[in-house]
Amino acid sequence: MSHSGEYVIIGISKKAIGIDIEKKEYSRKILKISFRFFNKREHMALENEKNKKKQYDLFYFLWTQKEAITKGKGNSILLNSKTTEVALTRPPKYKSKKYSTHWTLEELAMGNNYSGIIAANQDIQSIKYIDF
Repeated sequence: MSHSGEYVIIGISKKAIGIDIEKKEYSRKILKISFRFFNKREHMALENEKNKKKQYDLFYFLWTQKEAITKGKGNSILLNSKTTEVALTRPPKYKSKKYSTHWTLEELAMGNNYSGIIAANQDIQSIKYIDF
């Protein structure tokens, strides 16, 4: 489960999954956050992006991948965010250097002001959106 802004999102599966959604807030100090939680490659990609909108979009793309994977593993992003190396470009992907566990990532269609990712340790068969 994840919530941000006006959305709550829930993932249901028989196997391990993680899900994250973030409302994009363009006033966040993303470089400070990325220095603390991202590895050097990810942090440098953010620093090198000079277009502010693209920089924020990249930050939320990276953050939601990391958060979804760590939730799927039953961990906290505080514990292993720098070692959870994720894709800098679309499509989202993850390959553990430490474990052979396969994780599939799908970007969620949330609109321009949100970023969302679902991570599963299996192939994702379908995603259903229900609006209440």
